[in-house]
Amino acid sequence: MAQQASPILPDYEAAFCRSSKRALEHLERVTSEQASAASHLSALLALPRSQRERTLRAEPRFHSYSFATHALARSELEVSREPAMAWELARLARSITPYIDPRACGGIEALSDLEAYSLAVQGNTFRVHGDFQAALKAFSMARCMQKKGGTDPDFMAIVDLLESSLRRDLLQLDAALALLDRATATFAALGKQDRVSFATVNRANLYIVKGDWPTAVAILRNALEWISNPRFKLAARHNLADALVKAGRAPEAARVLAATHDLYDRFSGTSTDNRRLWVEGLITRELGDDLQHASNLLEMATEGFKTHGYAGDAGLAQLDLIATRRKLALSRRRRSSRERLAHPLHPGVAAAQQDAHPAAVESSCAPGAGQDAGQGGGAGGFHDDLEMPHDQS
Repeated sequence: MAQQASPILPDYEAAFCRSSKRALEHLERVTSEQASAASHLSALLALPRSQRERTLRAEPRFHSYSFATHALARSELEVSREPAMAWELARLARSITPYIDPRACGGIEALSDLEAYSLAVQGNTFRVHGDFQAALKAFSMARCMQKKGGTDPDFMAIVDLLESSLRRDLLQLDAALALLDRATATFAALGKQDRVSFATVNRANLYIVKGDWPTAVAILRNALEWISNPRFKLAARHNLADALVKAGRAPEAARVLAATHDLYDRFSGTSTDNRRLWVEGLITRELGDDLQHASNLLEMATEGFKTHGYAGDAGLAQLDLIATRRKLALSRRRRSSRERLAHPLHPGVAAAQQDAHPAAVESSCAPGAGQDAGQGGGAGGFHDDLEMPHDQS
């Protein structure tokens, strides 16, 4: 009986060794790219803008997934400081994507998710600039790219979170809430606690826009019991003060603001400083102690937003400034009338008559003066473009 040759078994041990070696090489490369991303970005930004595109195309050190994600993380940070720089960083990240080797980052699907994320971050910078048409276009393109990817749930949830802010600003509140619900559920499932904090602050913002101050206050008070990140604690406290003053609870808002001074100082920046002026102006106006000071604070906030490219916030703060100036002018006219029209029988009678029906005086002298610009469902002075928590894992 002829002896059969034994089958040649695959060398699993050798294959495992080869795979392990490639994995280690990949890990070392990714670790090196992550470590050098910050210095490479600084070198790129130091170049004149006209040279950046040519340098990006020519130098392979920029052609990495790690470099692109680092640029997007920086863009998220810069939204609250310098929106023009935030836009440039998002643009650079998008420019890099075509030069990244799909084999080095998880394939074409991973690159599609990165492109969608880049477009969403860029769309958010357009929103902050007040260019809603450009923002809508960017998010539409992001959704198209997601159809080619869809492998990174974290990126998908960030797109939902950022688009929810745009839909809110466009007063598409049901769509905004649906996006926010989906993003929050994903972040919670992934254990991204800071992102859940960010989404919770944004949920309260939705109710501020709706004019539902009690719900906004309840959400923020609850969030302050568990939010640990001090930057998001600042956002929650600031927005709580904003909701309270719009609910007619200015003394409470003043106490919240006073308790937040240390956090304002710790995270001082263009957006934070101007929002602080904004809400302080609203509180001062509603307390009625010094309308001129309230007007000055709101004017500084408005000009600060204009100077640094926050067009949407500048427009809303200006509405509050106009309402405050009307209130100040009305107060001066009434005081002047009292001084001019002394009553022949008793000096206090004329003043009493003047104050008998203040609402009627307001409606006849200054239409709309009794309604605060920020209390009709507008965005007000809440914090929304604080930098997004960005996980480096």
